[in-house]
Amino acid sequence: MQTILALTDFSAVASHAAAYAANLTRHFHSKRLILLNVYPTTAVAVGVPVIPEMPVIETNTDEFRQKSIEMLEEQQNSLKPLADSNTVIDTIAEVESLEEVVNTLAKEEGVDLVVMGITGKSNLEKILVGSSTIRVLEHTKVPLIIVPATADITIPEKLLLAIDFENVREGEALSLAVLLIDRLRPELFVVNVTKGEGYSSATEQDIRYLHQLLDGYNTSFHYIENKEVADTITSFAQQHNIPMIVAAHHKRSGISSWFHNSVSKKLAWHCEVPLLILPD
Repeated sequence: MQTILALTDFSAVASHAAAYAANLTRHFHSKRLILLNVYPTTAVAVGVPVIPEMPVIETNTDEFRQKSIEMLEEQQNSLKPLADSNTVIDTIAEVESLEEVVNTLAKEEGVDLVVMGITGKSNLEKILVGSSTIRVLEHTKVPLIIVPATADITIPEKLLLAIDFENVREGEALSLAVLLIDRLRPELFVVNVTKGEGYSSATEQDIRYLHQLLDGYNTSFHYIENKEVADTITSFAQQHNIPMIVAAHHKRSGISSWFHNSVSKKLAWHCEVPLLILPD
């Protein structure tokens, strides 16, 4: 985690996530923390619902950019006491789409981790904040931490690793998880939730493989039958006071499916611990 990218819109939620990212630099001894703000090119009247037919107010893009740069510098200064003393905090203001900028920076700057906040109590907040979060989730090619507004700014001593055995050997997600576990050395809770279909012989082989892979770590394995996968995982984390959930992002299953139904909304808006998404 030598380069961490924190996304900010200067809200209290985004600032909290940026502080979380700054604290991570202490543990990982990161070389860089990049603060990114993607500023708009248009404005709408405050308090007016955003709908496609509503006219927008044309503004001077240069003014937006200058304001973005000024606020980034303020946030940069506020984060310095929280970050590792050897971490360089850089700022970037961009006007392109958020997910495109994230992927471009990930490639050009060697970003190892993206951190962003999430909250929302009103329906409008959920639409606006949720849509940007899910866009980044769907398109980012590097690990992503989604930080709730109420999350403690601490290095987790416990991790919940949510496992989907249909994808356990695919991609790089499991390898990334092992690297994180090796670095943090947490108490690890491996949780697999099934809907009661049982395990195939191939899955049983994957279970043995996983046990061997995590042998030597402080690990407990939990196999649970429940139709509500996301609810079960978040409830397990709450019951065991686990401060971070780790899950792989699969395009057709797993965490991706959680974010496209009512369960996903409960996970996004009510989970009180950070969610680390590992791309496969």
